[in-house]
Amino acid sequence: MISIVQLEYVVAVDRYQNIQQAADKCFVSQPALSMQIKKVEEELEIQIFDRRKHPIQATEIGKAFINQAKVILDEHQKLKRMVERSKNNFQGEINIGVIPTVANYLVADLYQINRKELPDLTFNIYEMKTNEVVEALKNREIDMGIISGPYQSKNFQIDSLFYEPILIYGKNRGTTFLIDELEDYKPWLLKEGNCLRNQMVNFCDLRAQKQSTTMYEGNSLQTLIDLIEIDDGFTLLPELSVDHLKLNTDNIYEFKDSIPARNIIALSQKRNANEEIIKRINQAIREMKQGYLNENSEFELVEWD
Repeated sequence: MISIVQLEYVVAVDRYQNIQQAADKCFVSQPALSMQIKKVEEELEIQIFDRRKHPIQATEIGKAFINQAKVILDEHQKLKRMVERSKNNFQGEINIGVIPTVANYLVADLYQINRKELPDLTFNIYEMKTNEVVEALKNREIDMGIISGPYQSKNFQIDSLFYEPILIYGKNRGTTFLIDELEDYKPWLLKEGNCLRNQMVNFCDLRAQKQSTTMYEGNSLQTLIDLIEIDDGFTLLPELSVDHLKLNTDNIYEFKDSIPARNIIALSQKRNANEEIIKRINQAIREMKQGYLNENSEFELVEWD
């Protein structure tokens, strides 16, 4: 009979497309992992992986087997969580993907939630761009993702966490900005794939606007701020990031004609063994962001795609 451990090995090889890496992640030797997968193939009289390909890939029947294996492993995890919930003692680990412009202040909050609310659980937190969060959720590589909305999907549970106003960071410009006035200044943008970059392009209508001759390809909002101090220009600044960045508060401005904001949301699989844990994490985040829970009627929610 095929065991849960054997299914975990098969899914790990499919995830990492490398037997040695899968063995390392499963804390087992490569020969032991290979032997267990071979036993599964022999018992079922099928070939799950095409080992001639690099990286290793699942065969057609292997793909169907792996999809069902993921369902079984998820149901097995649900049984464990059901028992833990009855004892009010969640154990194991939960994998969380967070976009960079939220991670710079929310990781510390997640640490507090882990320490105070769910101390027996291990939080594995990964900084990812939005598309990486979505892809990792689809592949069940993470249990929940925290991104900037709006986002729509029939496959995911989508929960609003809080609303965050967007400010402007630039040097010596007065106290407020009209959106049209930004045409006179060069924008500093994050790397492609960051939702704040897309929000900035959409909201400020920068598609045809001249950017700095110096191109920065990265995910660090702090670096953009440092570049502005050297070379002028402007960037958008999420309000909750202000206390977590090294910046000159005299260079922070509000929009005069509107209040751009983004909705920070949590994504998770609808069939999720960690559903109860995710609910507790989401509620704890909301309690820590009491002043940002309600959508202000003056907010102009910024599209990120």
